[in-house]
Amino acid sequence: MKTRIMGDAALVCSVQKWDTVNADGSKNPPFMMRQTNYLEKQKGEWKVLHEHTSMAAGWDGTIDE
Repeated sequence: MKTRIMGDAALVCSVQKWDTVNADGSKNPPFMMRQTNYLEKQKGEWKVLHEHTSMAAGWDGTIDE
């Protein structure tokens, strides 16, 4: 995860490994996702104004633990 704070604004970027399970209980192979959050400090509290999550492009299926 990387965080950049610029005064009353912040950008947080992360790469996440997601493990998912189907309704029948079977497990899917893990996959990588990227998430970006934009926050602003309002009245002394950080508020998330935007969040975006998408599959990591160009991922070869390798998981580094």
